[in-house]
Amino acid sequence: MTLNSFMRVCELNMESKMPERNRNKTVVCMIMLFLVASSTISSLGIAATSVSGSDGNLPLFKLTLLVPIGDPVEYSWAQILYTNLRQLGIDCQIAISTMNDIYMRALMPNSTVLGKGYDQGGFDVLLLGYQMPLSPDPSLFYNSTQFAPYGRNYYLWNDSHNDELCSQIRQETNVTKRLELESMWQSYVMEWLPSTAVFYANGTIVANRSLDINTFNTLNYPIWPAVERWSGDMAHLNYNVSVAQLQNATNLMPIFSESYFDAAVMNPIYGPAGFGLFQLSNMTLSRTYVPCIATENPTSPDGKNWTIKVRSDVTFHDGANLTAQDVVFTLQAYMTPALDPPLYHLFADVFGSNASISVGADNYTVEIHLPKPYAYIMDLLSVPILPKHILQYIDYTKWRTSPLNTGIPSNVQLLNGTQIYLTGPVGAGPYKYIGYDDATKTYHLQKFDNYFNRTALENRGLFQIKDYYVKVINSGQTALQQLENGAVHVLDMQYHFELLAYSYLGENLTSFIHKYGGNLATFSSFEVQELGFNMQHQIFGTGLGTPVGMANITKAADAAKHVRKAISYAIPRLIIVQQLLQGYGLPGRTSVFCPLSEGYNQTVPFHEFNMTQAAQELRLAGYEPAPLVAGFWESYGVPIIIVVVAVLVVVTLVILRRTGWASKLRKPGIAEKRIK
Repeated sequence: MTLNSFMRVCELNMESKMPERNRNKTVVCMIMLFLVASSTISSLGIAATSVSGSDGNLPLFKLTLLVPIGDPVEYSWAQILYTNLRQLGIDCQIAISTMNDIYMRALMPNSTVLGKGYDQGGFDVLLLGYQMPLSPDPSLFYNSTQFAPYGRNYYLWNDSHNDELCSQIRQETNVTKRLELESMWQSYVMEWLPSTAVFYANGTIVANRSLDINTFNTLNYPIWPAVERWSGDMAHLNYNVSVAQLQNATNLMPIFSESYFDAAVMNPIYGPAGFGLFQLSNMTLSRTYVPCIATENPTSPDGKNWTIKVRSDVTFHDGANLTAQDVVFTLQAYMTPALDPPLYHLFADVFGSNASISVGADNYTVEIHLPKPYAYIMDLLSVPILPKHILQYIDYTKWRTSPLNTGIPSNVQLLNGTQIYLTGPVGAGPYKYIGYDDATKTYHLQKFDNYFNRTALENRGLFQIKDYYVKVINSGQTALQQLENGAVHVLDMQYHFELLAYSYLGENLTSFIHKYGGNLATFSSFEVQELGFNMQHQIFGTGLGTPVGMANITKAADAAKHVRKAISYAIPRLIIVQQLLQGYGLPGRTSVFCPLSEGYNQTVPFHEFNMTQAAQELRLAGYEPAPLVAGFWESYGVPIIIVVVAVLVVVTLVILRRTGWASKLRKPGIAEKRIK
């Protein structure tokens, strides 16, 4: 980081809407911070100063926190944890990485780095934020059969009791019994801690005052209400609405999508979140599935055999009718190894084979015969439906690179050797894809007049937006300025303006947003920020490298657990929520379940910040931590957080400029984590 880069940030602050007195204070504060931090902050990581254990010599062990680039929230609490772990005598480092690098190291590693530590090409501890599903299936993320790279258990946790609980949960169709099992599972996971949730974030969305802010102030999954349901003075906006978000979409076909930032573009094309045979009801807080292209909710006495009727009035954007053929084709595609979809193993495990899904008595009937009951079957039946009449003629290896997924028009070679020109994704949702302008980083969608639910929505005064745009703006400050001048109308919650407001010496978020002509909507979301451990790491995974584990191999697993608990106790969750997030969130307990999830166990205690307890946990693993500074956070916690936020605003801007972030970022759903 150079002084020129830093001074440019100061200039941005001076140009902002802060009162002059606050601007001056912030610039002075940041100049002081630059002098302190410039020697320790690099463009892709934060270098460590010396650290030692109680003997004053070597550190207890080395640990690298792997942090996705571009998320100031993760930067902030990573820096806080970094400071606390080093105070304990742990040689903690921070590595800020692109999501592509994180996929290669942790989420989808190859066999040469699977289970390895950060210095060997893998990862030690991963800081990750994601959106969870309504009713999460814990086996998808923690069962030993779901190891990365083919499953979602990137922690590589292998625990027989956990596997047994997961199997019981996923096959229990009695809701009451399943919720009891989920509660038991959360208590067990909290004890062994393959991951630890830091906080559950509230959604904070900023909208133009012509839009009805109440539209956004309810539970909405996974991001906000479906665009066709937005209301307000649309005539004042010329029936055009633009949404700003931090990153480009990565995949526009639902079968490949894992990124939070795909949803704002993809969902209107294929329909509301969970637009398949069924969809989540986001009109109320009922958190239930309702028929979408299915005509009614089906029943199955044994939980295995299902007959589902499909509506006959649904058409794709190119005019083709949607039938049971498309539904069967879509569900079977998720079980196609050549496509390598993220949910392949889940679908293959639940459905068994393609033979379990077939067209029934007519072209609008689907028959499903599961080998065993699956408690979360409605999640899988809500996947958006793909156009068979196009995709059946395209080789599987070309699906990801076709315009249907990239949104970039081109010719596509068909299986018969001919070519077809495609302009972008084709769905059956309320908005059709028009194109992407690379110069302005803007996706353009347009109202689909033949949408099957159009009349019902219009009769309620909804579905008034004719042209819908998603614009990628990498800076929260720039997004606010464009909101003020009318260039955009809705700002995505991943900007986390509570951090930007707080960096302006703790300004109230609502008043901060009002200065830019916006209204603030807040709602409970499914966002979880977690710290995930590599459970094959010799220190805090297997424990074989701890002093206790080396002395007695039978106690190694317990020693590793104590190290993980020490790290968890070193996280000041309440301070992070109350100060960094200005109260827009809750302290985290377990990672898979959040307060909005069915089965969330609120009786499981979260680890309250306790450096003394953290030190004691390390001693139980055989380490002697460094002497603690009494009352450190009580005396300096809030000022240090302001320092952290201000420094990280600088770091973020510099890193994004140097690394060309928009082209490199991928973010980790109906049935899985949707990385944000």
